[in-house]
Amino acid sequence: PIYLKLHEEVLRSSFLRGDTEEVFQRAELILKRAETVIEKSAAYEVLNLIYMRDGRYTECLDSGLKYLREIGVKIPSNPGNGALLRELVRVQFRLRGKKIIDLANLPEIQRPEIRIAQALFPSFSPAAYLARPQLLSFLLVKNISLSLKYGKGPELPVAMYYYAVIRCGIMGKIDEGRELANLALKLAEAPESRKYIGLLHYGLGILVYPWFRPLSKTVEQMDIAYRLGLRNGDLVAASSALGSYIAHGFLAGYELSSLIDKARHSVELL
Repeated sequence: PIYLKLHEEVLRSSFLRGDTEEVFQRAELILKRAETVIEKSAAYEVLNLIYMRDGRYTECLDSGLKYLREIGVKIPSNPGNGALLRELVRVQFRLRGKKIIDLANLPEIQRPEIRIAQALFPSFSPAAYLARPQLLSFLLVKNISLSLKYGKGPELPVAMYYYAVIRCGIMGKIDEGRELANLALKLAEAPESRKYIGLLHYGLGILVYPWFRPLSKTVEQMDIAYRLGLRNGDLVAASSALGSYIAHGFLAGYELSSLIDKARHSVELL
């Protein structure tokens, strides 16, 4: 309904303005008036971003997992190694006979709830990274598993980035991880996926590229991620990239004065 769309726009603009009280009020209104579970997606997405921004990681995860269950995507709160291994086996089974480049030619997703689930993953996966690493590993695998089963949507580059992390960090397949990363960035240039490009540069820069690039190159990647996140209004990606720029720059031997100046100027823009 048009009135819900208007409330969603106010919700998103309130988040970008930093008006937390307005965000919670609009989210509550949307959740009350939504007639279907799919109409609740914008409220949960923005609430997760608020929880993430404020360091309320457990609330972010609980909110995201609750909504995923409502739309039929069941993910355990604390998956063990067995659950992760089973999901990896499903992915390998669905990848049989395919090359990485074939992922770009998957059919389009036909089920709206799966499209929404994949759109929600980026809003709370960082909370899993900080609070429940085992859950993060499961989420990374589950995302590409959904794409292989149901098809591609605008979030396919994110799913490919997640799987690149798994291929490099868990399975030791560095060359395949590199190929996934490069294809993810290429696909993210599409208009419908461009909003994720800051997140991709940031995530790939800290979790994938260090496997095969010198640290100084990842500093450059963080600067790109920061600028793209800022341009697209993705303040979570921009601020995260800024923090990693400082950390990687320090480890790479950058002058402290230049890092301090960069931090001051960038924080003012944020």
